[in-house]
Amino acid sequence: MDSLQRALAEQAGQPLIVLLQAGDLNIGAYDPFAELIPLAHRYGAWVHVDGALVYGPLPAPGCGT
Repeated sequence: MDSLQRALAEQAGQPLIVLLQAGDLNIGAYDPFAELIPLAHRYGAWVHVDGALVYGPLPAPGCGT
């Protein structure tokens, strides 16, 4: 988080966006929103949260077992 804060401070005054992850395809990991969203807003950055959770492949109907 320190490196993000430094980067935001260095770019202050320019259009900025912070991209956060709300689950991934492999382990369902997510970013600490409660800490990162206020930090982004402090520097006037936009925030985008993207999520991609999956529960594994499902067989197509009629494919048998």
